[in-house]
Amino acid sequence: MTNIALLVLDTVRKDYFDEHAPRLRELADVEFDRCYAPSSWSVPSHASMFNGRLPSHHGVHSYNPNYADLEVTFFNDLNHRSVGLSANGAVSESFGAEALFDTFDSFAGNDERSFDAVSFGEVADTTGLDRYRKYVSMARERDVLTESLRNGLYIKLNEWLTGTRVPKLGDFGATAVIDRALREAAAEPFLLFANFIDAHGPMENLRILDSDVPYAWHSRSLSAETVREAAPETIDEYLQNYRDLYAASVRYLDKQVAAFVERLQARTDEDTVVIVTADHGEELRLPGERDLGHMDFSTALLHVPFVVIGAEGPDDAGLTSLLDVGEVVRGIVEDGRVPEISRERVSAERPGMLFFDGEDEYWTRGVRTVYEGDVRYEWDTEGRTLRYEIETSRDGDAETVAIPEPVRDEFTVSIESVARPTTDSDPDIDDETMRQLEDLGYKV
Repeated sequence: MTNIALLVLDTVRKDYFDEHAPRLRELADVEFDRCYAPSSWSVPSHASMFNGRLPSHHGVHSYNPNYADLEVTFFNDLNHRSVGLSANGAVSESFGAEALFDTFDSFAGNDERSFDAVSFGEVADTTGLDRYRKYVSMARERDVLTESLRNGLYIKLNEWLTGTRVPKLGDFGATAVIDRALREAAAEPFLLFANFIDAHGPMENLRILDSDVPYAWHSRSLSAETVREAAPETIDEYLQNYRDLYAASVRYLDKQVAAFVERLQARTDEDTVVIVTADHGEELRLPGERDLGHMDFSTALLHVPFVVIGAEGPDDAGLTSLLDVGEVVRGIVEDGRVPEISRERVSAERPGMLFFDGEDEYWTRGVRTVYEGDVRYEWDTEGRTLRYEIETSRDGDAETVAIPEPVRDEFTVSIESVARPTTDSDPDIDDETMRQLEDLGYKV
């Protein structure tokens, strides 16, 4: 029975993947050039990828970021052991992700060294020396004391090195994800999901990256508000450094993940088919982009790579959505090839953005979009109705238009009905996880 590996390169936009991931593209048997994510940030996009429906239907989004509420995933009916691994705090036990898989594990790839160590998030309810005593006690109870002490020293040393001329140790989780994935692949057949967060902000240079950006430079040298409000030409050096490190991170992922794919396929007894994609892209304050990160809603955030390695399929699929991942997997498992999945229209939405603390309602608005041919229609809860001509991973100039009824009819409920936080919308997230989300740019 065919093994499936679904590898999500978090935050990797399609145009940068095309330019900076030659190894994975060379390995690909099928490549979908016009694939769009169902939402613009991790929780709703992953949930839709697993469930095959939009956030307004499955209900997991900013106002209910709980994967455990997904009633169905595409791998429920597979006769495969499902394994989930994540270096992203937004795909973790804090958001109920463990409920979806037979085996699940996560760690803070932007901070920590290993899945095997006790996470400092588990002792977030204590402070001072009591926190370290509890950490050591838990490590002893689980018989992972050595790895946990290494993890703690790794974290502290990298904290000291941040902002200095000496690069931090390690990467942002790719090595640990790959090592654990290879161990989990020993039991076949498997459905392996893995999230790689190395291309996610904040940005800083590491020894493993091929970049000339100074090691002392860090994207936190300017606040998100400053970057968002500044004219690009006034912060040109900052933006060039950010983009350079983002591109270098995509190249690093390309190198590591391509090597992992070859190792994985070589060591499994059954055929192993690998899908490489992204949950969303990233805005880089390029022309037409308002933000640096993924708090906005645009083609830069929705146009994602989608390649299949190890199975033949259509040469040109046309418009495609990550909602079709389940259909692709079922086709591979049942027929040994990637099915035709072209769509006339592709829809995406973001009911809101709970983690934004600013006052401008533009950033928290409910928003929807539909791709039709080379055009993108967008409308939101603030009354905007726009039409864009698409230029690869970028939007062209916006034109105010009436949204055609067939386009609106792609959604069966109004955006206003789901874009309303309730009194209990604020999720119960521990302080350590919230700190990690803030580091990742989710709370401004």
